[in-house]
Amino acid sequence: MGTEVFHHLKSVLKSKAMTTSVGDEGGFAPNLNSNEEALEVILEAIEKAGIKPGMDIYLALDVAANELYKNNTYNLYSEGRQLKSEDMVEYLSSLSEQYPISSIEDGLHEDDWAGWNHCNNKLGSKIQIVGDDLTVTNTKRLQRAIDDKSMNAILIKLNQIGTVTETIQTVQLARNAGFGAIISHRSGETEDTIIADLAVAMGHTCQQPPQVHHDDDAARARTPGGSLRPRDDVCWGRPGDRRRIRTRKVGPCACAGST
Repeated sequence: MGTEVFHHLKSVLKSKAMTTSVGDEGGFAPNLNSNEEALEVILEAIEKAGIKPGMDIYLALDVAANELYKNNTYNLYSEGRQLKSEDMVEYLSSLSEQYPISSIEDGLHEDDWAGWNHCNNKLGSKIQIVGDDLTVTNTKRLQRAIDDKSMNAILIKLNQIGTVTETIQTVQLARNAGFGAIISHRSGETEDTIIADLAVAMGHTCQQPPQVHHDDDAARARTPGGSLRPRDDVCWGRPGDRRRIRTRKVGPCACAGST
Protein backbone atom coordinates (compact mmCIF):
# COMPACT_ATOMS: atom_id res chain seq x y z
CA MET A 1 0.00 0.00 0.00
CA GLY A 2 2.78 2.40 0.88
CA THR A 3 4.39 1.99 -2.54
CA GLU A 4 1.07 2.63 -4.30
CA VAL A 5 0.47 5.78 -2.28
CA PHE A 6 4.01 7.00 -2.95
CA HIS A 7 3.58 6.73 -6.73
CA HIS A 8 0.12 8.31 -6.66
CA LEU A 9 1.50 11.12 -4.50
CA LYS A 10 4.06 11.87 -7.18
CA SER A 11 1.24 12.15 -9.72
CA VAL A 12 -0.79 14.40 -7.41
CA LEU A 13 2.19 16.72 -6.91
CA LYS A 14 2.85 16.83 -10.65
CA SER A 15 -0.78 17.73 -11.33
CA LYS A 16 -0.34 20.70 -8.97
CA ALA A 17 2.91 21.76 -10.70
CA MET A 18 4.90 20.99 -7.55
CA THR A 19 8.41 19.57 -7.38
CA THR A 20 8.74 15.79 -7.21
CA SER A 21 12.45 15.56 -6.41
CA VAL A 22 13.26 13.51 -3.32
CA GLY A 23 15.68 13.77 -0.42
CA ASP A 24 18.23 11.21 0.78
CA GLU A 25 15.47 9.24 2.53
CA GLY A 26 13.25 9.19 -0.53
CA GLY A 27 10.65 11.73 0.63
CA PHE A 28 9.10 14.54 -1.41
CA ALA A 29 9.63 18.13 -0.30
CA PRO A 30 7.17 20.36 -2.21
CA ASN A 31 6.64 24.01 -1.30
CA LEU A 32 3.31 23.94 0.55
CA ASN A 33 1.39 26.66 2.36
CA SER A 34 0.62 24.76 5.55
CA ASN A 35 1.06 21.48 7.39
CA GLU A 36 -2.59 20.72 6.72
CA GLU A 37 -1.98 21.01 2.99
CA ALA A 38 0.72 18.34 3.27
CA LEU A 39 -1.77 15.99 4.92
CA GLU A 40 -4.41 16.81 2.32
CA VAL A 41 -2.21 15.92 -0.66
CA ILE A 42 -1.25 12.64 1.01
CA LEU A 43 -4.92 11.84 1.59
CA GLU A 44 -5.64 12.66 -2.05
CA ALA A 45 -2.92 10.21 -3.10
CA ILE A 46 -4.34 7.54 -0.77
CA GLU A 47 -7.80 7.90 -2.26
CA LYS A 48 -6.47 7.84 -5.84
CA ALA A 49 -4.77 4.56 -4.95
CA GLY A 50 -8.18 3.13 -4.02
CA ILE A 51 -7.26 2.84 -0.36
CA LYS A 52 -9.49 4.02 2.48
CA PRO A 53 -7.74 6.39 4.93
CA GLY A 54 -8.65 5.64 8.52
CA MET A 55 -9.54 2.05 7.64
CA ASP A 56 -6.85 0.54 5.41
CA ILE A 57 -4.10 3.02 6.17
CA TYR A 58 -3.25 5.71 8.72
CA LEU A 59 -0.89 8.67 8.84
CA ALA A 60 2.17 9.03 11.08
CA LEU A 61 3.85 12.37 11.76
CA ASP A 62 7.48 13.06 12.56
CA VAL A 63 7.23 16.66 13.74
CA ALA A 64 10.95 17.02 14.55
CA ALA A 65 9.94 19.76 16.99
CA ASN A 66 13.55 20.46 17.99
CA GLU A 67 13.88 22.23 14.64
CA LEU A 68 10.89 24.46 15.42
CA TYR A 69 11.80 25.39 18.99
CA LYS A 70 13.46 28.70 19.88
CA ASN A 71 13.15 30.87 22.98
CA ASN A 72 10.60 28.52 24.57
CA THR A 73 8.35 28.87 21.52
CA TYR A 74 7.41 26.55 18.66
CA ASN A 75 7.71 28.43 15.37
CA LEU A 76 5.55 27.18 12.51
CA TYR A 77 7.49 29.21 9.97
CA SER A 78 5.46 28.38 6.86
CA GLU A 79 2.28 29.50 8.63
CA GLY A 80 3.73 32.47 10.49
CA ARG A 81 2.58 31.06 13.83
CA GLN A 82 4.28 30.90 17.23
CA LEU A 83 2.98 28.48 19.84
CA LYS A 84 3.75 27.90 23.51
CA SER A 85 4.05 24.33 24.74
CA GLU A 86 0.39 23.91 25.73
CA ASP A 87 -0.71 25.46 22.43
CA MET A 88 1.53 23.07 20.49
CA VAL A 89 -0.14 20.14 22.22
CA GLU A 90 -3.56 21.53 21.32
CA TYR A 91 -2.41 21.96 17.72
CA LEU A 92 -1.25 18.33 17.53
CA SER A 93 -4.51 17.24 19.13
CA SER A 94 -6.56 19.15 16.55
CA LEU A 95 -4.59 17.52 13.70
CA SER A 96 -5.24 14.06 15.16
CA GLU A 97 -8.95 14.85 15.31
CA GLN A 98 -9.12 16.17 11.74
CA TYR A 99 -7.00 13.49 10.08
CA PRO A 100 -6.53 9.70 10.44
CA ILE A 101 -3.29 10.03 12.41
CA SER A 102 -2.14 7.00 14.39
CA SER A 103 1.32 8.15 15.50
CA ILE A 104 3.14 11.38 16.34
CA GLU A 105 6.92 11.33 16.74
CA ASP A 106 8.89 14.13 18.41
CA GLY A 107 5.90 16.41 18.70
CA LEU A 108 7.71 18.54 21.27
CA HIS A 109 11.26 19.68 22.08
CA GLU A 110 13.57 17.14 23.70
CA ASP A 111 13.71 19.12 26.96
CA ASP A 112 10.04 20.12 27.11
CA TRP A 113 9.24 17.36 29.59
CA ALA A 114 6.08 19.05 30.86
CA GLY A 115 4.84 19.36 27.29
CA TRP A 116 5.49 15.68 26.60
CA ASN A 117 3.56 14.69 29.71
CA HIS A 118 0.65 16.93 28.68
CA CYS A 119 0.69 15.51 25.16
CA ASN A 120 0.78 11.90 26.32
CA ASN A 121 -2.00 12.50 28.85
CA LYS A 122 -4.16 14.06 26.15
CA LEU A 123 -3.42 11.75 23.22
CA GLY A 124 -1.59 8.68 24.52
CA SER A 125 -4.73 6.62 25.00
CA LYS A 126 -5.75 7.23 21.36
CA ILE A 127 -2.56 7.22 19.31
CA GLN A 128 1.13 6.36 19.48
CA ILE A 129 3.33 9.08 21.04
CA VAL A 130 6.90 8.33 19.95
CA GLY A 131 10.11 9.65 21.46
CA ASP A 132 13.24 9.88 19.31
CA ASP A 133 15.11 13.10 20.10
CA LEU A 134 13.53 12.92 23.57
CA THR A 135 15.13 9.59 24.46
CA VAL A 136 18.00 9.10 21.94
CA THR A 137 18.06 5.30 22.59
CA ASN A 138 19.37 6.08 26.06
CA THR A 139 18.14 4.07 29.05
CA LYS A 140 18.48 7.01 31.46
CA ARG A 141 16.30 9.29 29.34
CA LEU A 142 13.92 6.45 28.60
CA GLN A 143 13.55 5.74 32.33
CA ARG A 144 12.67 9.38 32.93
CA ALA A 145 10.12 9.20 30.11
CA ILE A 146 8.62 6.13 31.75
CA ASP A 147 8.55 7.77 35.20
CA ASP A 148 7.11 11.03 33.82
CA LYS A 149 4.60 9.23 31.55
CA SER A 150 5.99 11.25 28.64
CA MET A 151 5.19 8.84 25.79
CA ASN A 152 4.11 5.32 24.94
CA ALA A 153 6.61 4.31 22.23
CA ILE A 154 10.28 4.81 21.44
CA LEU A 155 12.36 4.98 18.28
CA ILE A 156 15.43 2.76 18.54
CA LYS A 157 18.60 3.74 16.65
CA LEU A 158 21.62 1.49 17.02
CA ASN A 159 24.17 4.11 15.98
CA GLN A 160 22.51 6.74 18.17
CA ILE A 161 23.55 5.03 21.42
CA GLY A 162 26.58 3.34 19.88
CA THR A 163 26.55 -0.31 20.97
CA VAL A 164 24.38 -3.37 20.34
CA THR A 165 24.33 -4.12 24.09
CA GLU A 166 22.90 -0.70 25.01
CA THR A 167 20.44 -0.90 22.13
CA ILE A 168 19.06 -4.22 23.37
CA GLN A 169 18.92 -2.90 26.95
CA THR A 170 16.85 0.06 25.78
CA VAL A 171 14.46 -2.19 23.85
CA GLN A 172 14.04 -4.44 26.88
CA LEU A 173 13.39 -1.48 29.18
CA ALA A 174 10.78 -0.14 26.77
CA ARG A 175 9.16 -3.55 26.41
CA ASN A 176 8.99 -4.01 30.19
CA ALA A 177 7.23 -0.65 30.47
CA GLY A 178 4.67 -1.68 27.88
CA PHE A 179 6.05 0.76 25.30
CA GLY A 180 6.16 0.15 21.57
CA ALA A 181 9.64 0.03 20.03
CA ILE A 182 10.46 0.91 16.43
CA ILE A 183 13.87 -0.10 15.10
CA SER A 184 15.10 2.73 12.88
CA HIS A 185 17.98 3.80 10.70
CA ARG A 186 19.56 7.26 10.76
CA SER A 187 19.94 9.53 7.76
CA GLY A 188 23.13 9.09 5.76
CA GLU A 189 23.84 5.48 6.70
CA THR A 190 25.50 2.92 4.46
CA GLU A 191 23.53 0.09 2.84
CA ASP A 192 24.63 -2.43 5.47
CA THR A 193 21.60 -4.55 6.40
CA ILE A 194 22.27 -4.78 10.15
CA ILE A 195 19.19 -2.67 10.98
CA ALA A 196 16.88 -5.15 9.24
CA ASP A 197 18.67 -8.00 11.02
CA LEU A 198 18.25 -6.27 14.39
CA ALA A 199 14.56 -5.54 13.78
CA VAL A 200 13.81 -9.19 13.01
CA ALA A 201 15.92 -10.42 15.94
CA MET A 202 14.16 -8.09 18.40
CA GLY A 203 10.71 -8.88 17.03
CA HIS A 204 9.89 -5.30 16.06
CA THR A 205 9.00 -3.28 13.00
CA CYS A 206 11.78 -1.62 11.01
CA GLN A 207 11.54 2.02 9.96
CA GLN A 208 13.99 1.79 7.09
CA PRO A 209 13.64 3.68 3.80
CA PRO A 210 16.66 2.32 1.86
CA GLN A 211 15.47 -0.46 -0.47
CA VAL A 212 18.26 -2.82 0.48
CA HIS A 213 16.84 -3.20 3.99
CA HIS A 214 13.34 -3.94 2.65
CA ASP A 215 14.89 -6.51 0.32
CA ASP A 216 16.62 -8.12 3.28
CA ASP A 217 13.38 -8.34 5.25
CA ALA A 218 11.58 -9.68 2.16
CA ALA A 219 14.25 -12.36 1.84
CA ARG A 220 13.39 -13.58 5.31
CA ALA A 221 9.73 -13.73 4.30
CA ARG A 222 10.72 -16.17 1.57
CA THR A 223 12.51 -18.58 3.92
CA PRO A 224 11.10 -22.08 4.56
CA GLY A 225 7.59 -21.73 5.94
CA GLY A 226 7.08 -18.39 4.19
CA SER A 227 7.23 -16.23 7.32
CA LEU A 228 9.65 -14.20 9.39
CA ARG A 229 9.80 -17.01 11.94
CA PRO A 230 11.68 -19.83 10.16
CA ARG A 231 13.03 -21.16 13.47
CA ASP A 232 13.11 -19.62 16.91
CA ASP A 233 16.90 -19.54 17.17
CA VAL A 234 18.01 -18.77 13.62
CA CYS A 235 17.76 -15.79 11.28
CA TRP A 236 18.35 -16.72 7.64
CA GLY A 237 20.18 -14.69 5.03
CA ARG A 238 19.05 -14.02 1.47
CA PRO A 239 17.79 -16.85 -0.76
CA GLY A 240 20.81 -18.75 -2.03
CA ASP A 241 22.95 -17.49 0.82
CA ARG A 242 24.10 -20.51 2.86
CA ARG A 243 24.94 -18.52 5.95
CA ARG A 244 22.76 -18.53 9.04
CA ILE A 245 22.96 -15.86 11.68
CA ARG A 246 22.46 -17.41 15.11
CA THR A 247 20.93 -15.15 17.72
CA ARG A 248 20.51 -15.52 21.45
CA LYS A 249 16.90 -15.29 22.51
CA VAL A 250 15.72 -11.93 23.81
CA GLY A 251 12.31 -12.24 25.50
CA PRO A 252 10.03 -15.00 24.19
CA CYS A 253 11.71 -15.30 20.81
CA ALA A 254 14.71 -13.57 19.29
CA CYS A 255 13.51 -14.08 15.71
CA ALA A 256 9.85 -13.13 16.17
CA GLY A 257 8.46 -11.37 13.14
CA SER A 258 5.41 -9.84 14.81
CA THR A 259 4.87 -6.10 14.72
